[in-house]
Amino acid sequence: MPPSNELYTPGDKLTQQGIDALGSGDTVHARELLTQAVTIDPTNERAWLWLSGAAATDTERRTCLERVLAINPQNEAARRGLAQLAPILASTATAASLTILEKADTTPVVSADFDSHPAPLPVSEPSSLSALTTPDRRPTSPTTPARRLDALLALLGVVCGIIILGGLVLFRTAFRSSTLPVLQPPSPSASVQAAAVAPPTQLTIQPTMQPTAVAAAPVQPTVLPQTTTPPPAVSAVSAHSATTTPPDPEARRRAEDAKNRGLAKQRKGDDRGALADFTEAIRIDPQYALAYYDRGLSRDHLGDTQGAIDDFNEAISLDPNYSNTYAARGYVYMELGDAQRAISDYTQAIRVNPDNARAYHNRGYLRYLLGDYKGAVDDYTDELRIDPDGPYAATSYCARGEAHYKLRQYQAAIEDCTQAIQLDPRLVSAYVNRGLDRDALGDYKSAIEDYTTAIQIAPNDPIPYLNRGADYAALGDYKAALADQDEAIRLRPDYAAAYENRGQDRQALGDTKGAIADYEQAAEFYEQQGNAAAARRARARAAALKP
Repeated sequence: MPPSNELYTPGDKLTQQGIDALGSGDTVHARELLTQAVTIDPTNERAWLWLSGAAATDTERRTCLERVLAINPQNEAARRGLAQLAPILASTATAASLTILEKADTTPVVSADFDSHPAPLPVSEPSSLSALTTPDRRPTSPTTPARRLDALLALLGVVCGIIILGGLVLFRTAFRSSTLPVLQPPSPSASVQAAAVAPPTQLTIQPTMQPTAVAAAPVQPTVLPQTTTPPPAVSAVSAHSATTTPPDPEARRRAEDAKNRGLAKQRKGDDRGALADFTEAIRIDPQYALAYYDRGLSRDHLGDTQGAIDDFNEAISLDPNYSNTYAARGYVYMELGDAQRAISDYTQAIRVNPDNARAYHNRGYLRYLLGDYKGAVDDYTDELRIDPDGPYAATSYCARGEAHYKLRQYQAAIEDCTQAIQLDPRLVSAYVNRGLDRDALGDYKSAIEDYTTAIQIAPNDPIPYLNRGADYAALGDYKAALADQDEAIRLRPDYAAAYENRGQDRQALGDTKGAIADYEQAAEFYEQQGNAAAARRARARAAALKP
């Protein structure tokens, strides 16, 4: 049967566009695209999974993951994600409750519906189009040394066992952002880089005393130890080089032709057609490690995660010195929620190539999710040292700023967000997070300026309105605060925190009846969203105002 050239359906295309947007840090647009995808096809398991990473609240994320399991009860990533959300929702509710007890009734609910930590970077790039690779084949990592391509070309002419190693040295890892795991399927093996991203530039974690922070993040990985022991260093000699003969030059040339045809199809989104070409390349030359690598990327794009892992395993056995393969396999483990194996693979990718910026980025993302904020800062710092002005540097500065925030290093967090804004003046999460950092220091006026800029860039995102309204209330301007909460509710009609904040604004303005109605409405939405502690708090506020 000839290979299929069928392209993705409209729902598939919207899903991929949403993943791309999430990877670039545009969570609002990602949410819109992925919502369209599940509207077109409510059984789109992949779209629901990624939508969980773009969700605005943990309860919304939980809903998305539950839809995934309704479609496929065996989806391990969704099951792990739900397990991870349970303690997060519980701790968030507790923190919010304590905060209210510490403040007067007129203090707005500084509710952070989700963390601003960016998502992981897309897995990795395809292998290069052999000797015919053109400059634009380097999508995400302009830092891939040209000398590696030269080395590959030279080694291909050597009739000895190290030819395979030469092909592997060719590739260098880079990343396409989400700040680190926006989970996006791997890309082909061009002379670019490997990295992960996962279903997630928005982790729904609420700081105990601060306004909402914008964020995007993939489904939560399983809770694992803070550190992972990396696998032992691999030998500098290919596992097959001692037991197999070098490939026939003519066979390798024909295999490269087939691989290049597959890469061309892969770039157009035709992973099924690409899969057939990569398989043909492997049939011609079973020792062609890059063909296994590229086929693994296409298999991951098509949802065949086990097949992808099998191909990456084979590629590593043929050439253990190709950093991108470890990074690509780590990305798949991240998609499956296996953070321990993912961290181990990223660590090995870094051992093989200490300049693999994407591997640092995604490992930092995982460390952030596991609460190892110091480790996350270190990894993002290494990434930015390697690629300080790359296409994803802005989201990486923003991610490091989030880790600084968790460490209560607010000034360092502000500096990182400022650097992110200088690199990308339209990065909404950087303004929102810097506003949150400034709130932590009591600089409400400057925080309001940041939220206002975020609103100008993304007028349909309710989070900046919620936070700005909370700061207006903190400064005693309850009319301005009320207007912002009104807008947040218009944009998200079930926004429980906005109702509670508006209830406090109305209470401060003497509208007791309106305040009671808002508190009761907030309680209903909190209950629907599974936040029992917040619901009790809102009902207690309403009861306190009744005769």
